Amino acid sequence: MGKQDFKKEINNFNPYNRIKLNQFHQEQDKKVSEGKQLRKKQRDLERLVNYQGLDENVKKEKEKELVGVQEELTQRKKSYERQKRKEFFIEKKYGPIKQVELTKLYRMIKKNQALQNKNEGKPKELKQEMEELKKKVRYVKNFPKDMKYLSLFPNNELAEEAKAHQLRIMDKIEREYQKS
Repeated sequence: MGKQDFKKEINNFNPYNRIKLNQFHQEQDKKVSEGKQLRKKQRDLERLVNYQGLDENVKKEKEKELVGVQEELTQRKKSYERQKRKEFFIEKKYGPIKQVELTKLYRMIKKNQALQNKNEGKPKELKQEMEELKKKVRYVKNFPKDMKYLSLFPNNELAEEAKAHQLRIMDKIEREYQKS
């Protein structure tokens, strides 16, 4: 067995030498976002406008189209920045509340698990309560970032509209969880 045969054996046939795909090495979809399409269109139009052998009428049309694309890009950028700013301030305001509620929920889950381990209470009810607690944890963790947070443990009673809104959000989060 020569040196080259040994290399071939190590590189191609040794199962421990192969890199396995994991969560970080997944195939990516070939979908191109609207922003990328717009930037590509802007770049293409700029090149076309700068082209020397272009007819003046066509050049004027393309310049108008270029101005429209540039305006749309600036609008998208402004709305994105506005959205990020809103998310930042909402997270700054409601983040600590979410942390406190998560702590309470984790404490409740721990108590529930201890009761299940000791076989105290009714096991069916304890399992139902555990599912409800997990559902509430998912609610806190996956609450939309651009909305004011509706607390699970408010100091004052929530209004009927707020309760209904909270249930809709919880159902939406649960449906998303069931899909994944």
